[in-house]
Parts: sequence; C-alpha cells; structure tokens
Amino acid sequence: MAPTTRSAARRRMTRRVATAAALTLLIGAEPARAGGLLEEPCFATCGQYRWYLAKSAEVRDNATCCLALIRQAKIAEERALELYEAARDPGNTSAETSDLVREANRMIGKRGRLIRKFIDCVNGVIRALALQKRGFDPLVEYATACGVSLECEELP
Repeated sequence: MAPTTRSAARRRMTRRVATAAALTLLIGAEPARAGGLLEEPCFATCGQYRWYLAKSAEVRDNATCCLALIRQAKIAEERALELYEAARDPGNTSAETSDLVREANRMIGKRGRLIRKFIDCVNGVIRALALQKRGFDPLVEYATACGVSLECEELP
C-alpha cells in the first residue's frame, strides 16, 4: 500500500527536524570563533563584530567577555537561515512552511536581543574605562551596564 500524503509529509518533517537537531548540536558543540563571525553570510552579527573590532585595543581587551553574546547571536542567525532555506522546499505543506518560517523568525528575534545585549556590554566597558581614566570607580557603571565586574567576572 502506498503511503498517504499526510504520512509522507510527516516523515519529511521528521527528517527535517532530526537534521536541524543534528545541526544545532554540531553548531552548539563548537561556537563560532572570532574569525567565524566575519564569514559569509555576513548579516547583522558580522556588522556588529566589525563595530567591535573598530574599538581601541584597550576596549577590546576589557570587553572580551562580551564576545560570547555575539557568538550566540551568530549561531541563532545561522539557524534562522537554515530554517528559511528549509521552508523554501516545494515539497512542504503550507503548515510545514509556516512552522519553519515562524521558528526562523523566532531565531531572528533571539539574534536581535543578543546583539542588543552585546552592544550594551561593550558600551558599558567603554563607560567604565572612561570613569576609570577620570579617577572614579568604574565598577558600578560597568556592573549596571552588563552585570559583570571590570575583569568580566560574574557579580553575586
């Protein structure tokens, strides 16, 4: 007996989910290296990383703890692109396509939130360094901006 259209679609979706899960595990197992942030496709995360690279060496040295945020954003961006590509498959039903696009949009939203946190973190480092240069204690400003001390340690 030939499989029904619904069961064939379910199998295709199960394979896509399994493939996506495997890709997530692979991507999550080895986060994007600093060089990977500039690789194609170069979208929002790439631009924000270039913004970070344009900062002084002192800022970059003190803001290394912020890089984890932009790496996570890059992973979310790559995952969204994979989902958008999967949604373009002509074999998808309308519901499957909608689900894939909805999940991709969710990943883009996550990417945006992580980028904003990254920008806030780097700007907090810049403010803290400016206060330190003027002879003030930068800890409060830095902790307020990104929740870490000047040495990027978690605050209690």
